[in-house]
Amino acid sequence: YGMEFQRPRWDEHADEGLVARHHRQLFPLLRRRRFFADVGRFLLYDFEGEGGSVDENVFAYSNEMGGERSLVIYNNRYGDTSGRIRLSTGVAERPGSSDTGLVRTTLGDGLRLPEGETVCLSMRDAISGLEHLMSCRRLRIEGMPLTLSAYQLHCFVNLRELVSDADHPWLDLARELDGRGVRSLNEALGLRINAPVLDPLRRLFTIWTPCDLANLEASAETVSRFQLGTATAVEAMVSAAAEIVEGDPSIAPVEAAVLTDLESLLALASLVAGPAEEDGGVDDSTLAPLRWTLKRPEWRTAVLMWIAARHLGRLDGPDRSGTRVRARYVDWHLGPLLIEVLQGIGLSEDTARPIAGAVELMLGLGGRSAEMPASAGQLSDLFEDSAGRFFLAINTYGDVEWFNRERFSDLIGGLCTAACVRSAVKGADDAVAGVIRACNRARRLMAEAEASEFRVGEFLSGADTDGGSKESTGRSGRKN
Repeated sequence: YGMEFQRPRWDEHADEGLVARHHRQLFPLLRRRRFFADVGRFLLYDFEGEGGSVDENVFAYSNEMGGERSLVIYNNRYGDTSGRIRLSTGVAERPGSSDTGLVRTTLGDGLRLPEGETVCLSMRDAISGLEHLMSCRRLRIEGMPLTLSAYQLHCFVNLRELVSDADHPWLDLARELDGRGVRSLNEALGLRINAPVLDPLRRLFTIWTPCDLANLEASAETVSRFQLGTATAVEAMVSAAAEIVEGDPSIAPVEAAVLTDLESLLALASLVAGPAEEDGGVDDSTLAPLRWTLKRPEWRTAVLMWIAARHLGRLDGPDRSGTRVRARYVDWHLGPLLIEVLQGIGLSEDTARPIAGAVELMLGLGGRSAEMPASAGQLSDLFEDSAGRFFLAINTYGDVEWFNRERFSDLIGGLCTAACVRSAVKGADDAVAGVIRACNRARRLMAEAEASEFRVGEFLSGADTDGGSKESTGRSGRKN
């Protein structure tokens, strides 16, 4: 851990990376050490390599206590290896048994797996945090195939059986994953079930995400190809969503609304890249919240998802509260798709996930009014909503609730851009006025947040003793 000297030193410092790993991987297991200590159903397995030889460097064992099963595999060698665990090592029969020889148990029997053809085993790797899914029948017949890197460890816990059916095709998902772990099996299944809607939406992202929207008009051919691809993807997406929605929704108006909003997004991208006020454009500082969003690919992508989700959620009529739109964003697994797209442009999952959460909040807040919120009071629900509190990283320090500056700034920029998209649909004169109004409101909300030093109570009450926008102090560092 970084303190490996023959004598104590005044300036010894722990290796923070090792300490963080200890907290992330070892502490959760140590808290459950009694679960791993019982030997009533302990079995040690051979790791069979190519040709049936046993790799003695791999330790694999299962255990069970109180009905809770675990499976641990560890490669104790600086080198890669491949093989499978299928049979236990020979164990002498218990006293009193008629058999006197060694008995070997299959992995399926060791884990007490059912024999049905439609049952899958789900399990979470406590080391990586990923969830895995495998066919119980395949595990019984073939064992568990594994490729292990140097000193790699798997500690599978939370083992449970899932029955595959028409509504929950776990077996199809298991074949698709082929042993690969995912962050959430429920998310992975949702992406698979909703593929008819998500695949054309994924194509829409493929068309839009890499583009420089402000300079799209480089050539007529480029524009034509861009527009054709967009229209085709939108038509397929809306048609597929209409098949899911109950009743007989009208498709054409929704397609037109999505395409109109996308045209507005293009116009806004050109606006923030256009001339300053003295050249006939809008004052540069006024557009700061809009520019903050549209200049970053990840937030342009988030706004694109907001446009698609907003209209898909209204296939069967208006949603003034935003409740139904937000629910469909969750039910149709649009958030996990956005995370996937954002990872494709280079973001980590930990960075992408909050952005997907912000879009969900934008859908809920934006459903209540076409305008940008004008005051902190209009955002009060955000600070009470569990998803909103999580996104804003609200925490308590010194009996005061704080919220995160960066997260709040991102959300305000997203809401501002959403309001600008709606304004741009109106007409040239109204559009510019609406954009300016939305940006001014966003700037005012940020100034009020700065003045409150990102204290929840101060911000929502509007209490500011000196009326200015204060520099963030050390105390506001607790907002993360």
